[in-house]
Amino acid sequence: MTQQLVPVSYHLRNFNKYAKLDMQAAENGNLTLIGENAVGKTTLANCFFPMLIDGAITTPSFNPAKNTEKVSQSASVRNSSRDTRTFESMLLGWGPGAMKVRTGYSYVLMRSNQRQVILGLGATRVQDDPRKPTWWFIVIAPNPTDALELHTTDAEGKSLDKNQFKAANAAMGDQLHVFDRPEDYRE
Repeated sequence: MTQQLVPVSYHLRNFNKYAKLDMQAAENGNLTLIGENAVGKTTLANCFFPMLIDGAITTPSFNPAKNTEKVSQSASVRNSSRDTRTFESMLLGWGPGAMKVRTGYSYVLMRSNQRQVILGLGATRVQDDPRKPTWWFIVIAPNPTDALELHTTDAEGKSLDKNQFKAANAAMGDQLHVFDRPEDYRE
């Protein structure tokens, strides 16, 4: 292990097209997505970055040729998978398969030889509701070998809301920090 934090694993719960997705990073922290065109590599990458790194809930395309580096948080959901996806569409989707209510989580576990950290966010979206609750969280564990068990869903796989999330993870004590604003998360 290195002194710098490196990604160990990436996780989605009821987020985008994924009910549950756990991806292990390579030993050096890299994660390589390989696949044919239009199979969802960029969509999957947008599930994690930049949301987890700087707390932004915009979902820029990684293709600068499309001129979509910055997407307004209030942008409307698009009708085509070829259009830039908004954070809301990451949770609810669009078209006939769109959901009316959804809570989901996206988080990454990182580790160094000194500690381990989970960076993540949880969010609830309700179709046509102007309230858009999002919470950001950080778990900082001083022992890099301790097992970290983060609870984001109940026994049936339904995502926990913010208060349920805090209660389910209360055993982490002061290792868990939950924020209501991305500015606080970044700081």
